[in-house]
Amino acid sequence: MKKVVFALLVATICIQANAQRAAQVAGQGWTPCGVYLEDRKTGDRVQSNYIAVWVRGYLSGYNTFATQPKLDTIPEIETVWTYLDRYCRDNPLDRIANGVDSLIASLGGYAAPYLINRK
Repeated sequence: MKKVVFALLVATICIQANAQRAAQVAGQGWTPCGVYLEDRKTGDRVQSNYIAVWVRGYLSGYNTFATQPKLDTIPEIETVWTYLDRYCRDNPLDRIANGVDSLIASLGGYAAPYLINRK
């Protein structure tokens, strides 16, 4: 019985630790990929500009504060659009921030150990 209780306690602690790692993101990064793709299709330049500014800030923030490998350069926004278009087509229920985390990993930065909280 003690082993079962101990195992449940350890499992609970691990679950709570992983739940605390889920990042909270505000602003345009919280936009669902499906909405992003619709905006791209309709050519909503205002929304695209907001997202571009958010993405560049997110990448700059990563480079400033990352304790893991930094990016050699911040990609041009057209490169980001191309990457996010493909990422969001493949993952329409994800958020833009998940796509940017995936981009960071593909550029040699960290591989996020979690996905951004989708709630």
